[in-house]
Amino acid sequence: MKRFLYQVPVSICGLILGLVSLGSLFFSIERHILGWTFIIMGVLLMLPFLMKIIITGRDALNSLNNPVAAAISPTFPMSLMVLSSTLSQFTANDILMLIVWWGAILMHFALIIFFTLYFITPNRIRAEYINPGWFVTFVGIGIIPTTSKNFGVEFGQAVIWIALLFYMILLPIIIRQMIKQKASRSAFPLTAILAAPGSLCLTGYITVATHPSAILIYTLLILSQVLYFFIVAMIPKMLESKFHPSYAALTFPTVISATAIIHALELMNSIGRISIMLTYLSTFELYLAVAIVIYVLMRYTRFIGQCYFESRRSYE
Repeated sequence: MKRFLYQVPVSICGLILGLVSLGSLFFSIERHILGWTFIIMGVLLMLPFLMKIIITGRDALNSLNNPVAAAISPTFPMSLMVLSSTLSQFTANDILMLIVWWGAILMHFALIIFFTLYFITPNRIRAEYINPGWFVTFVGIGIIPTTSKNFGVEFGQAVIWIALLFYMILLPIIIRQMIKQKASRSAFPLTAILAAPGSLCLTGYITVATHPSAILIYTLLILSQVLYFFIVAMIPKMLESKFHPSYAALTFPTVISATAIIHALELMNSIGRISIMLTYLSTFELYLAVAIVIYVLMRYTRFIGQCYFESRRSYE
């Protein structure tokens, strides 16, 4: 079993985040059967990673020495936040969900501190460390306001501005580095993360804003959609190469983009501004998100299965 768990990659948490976020999105549009389906799949996929942490703790920690793995590691606490927020709607034990939510927040901030000290301090930082995964580490806290409705809206209202600040600082830096340094074939799917932070900030802002600014909403909406379609155009090229665990990076960006569009559409509908274009966009992006998540899940299931049987054969 240990040999198998050693092969479970940190990047699997990106797929878990995509699955539970898609489940949460389906719950928000009253598609409960689909919601439970994706939530359950996300929880099942979380089990081998939890076992990896418990049984091979040192190896799991050593994986954080890799700047890419360390950058995307907050997808695990982000998944826990989405999961606890979604399940809190269906359980009487709100205290347990609250503990999980706050515990995940503390874990995310601990990973931010670790990443900053280990990779960004003046004596350690290198240009090649800069990659789209940095959005996960820093702008990923935008999941806090997105999931804060049942736990602590006031805290979410404060965090959304920090997430927006990180986004504004990192966006030009990361785009510049992506232009200068071509990603390797295995890291190329991480480019898809570029589509996530704007939509995450937009979703979080709409969720917690008492009097949302139309200017900020339209700015984030336009920016996030431009980056989304840029990534969508690149997806066929990303899928050309042999499967790599970094495929997981394709899932959450497509899901959160669909979520942001649906939230924006609901807000505009509530203030009497119904947009036909947004309606079509939300439908397209939701279907694409489902297709991408299912495709990556199928490839990951095959990959995990191969890892398991290979570990069994080597043991025998």
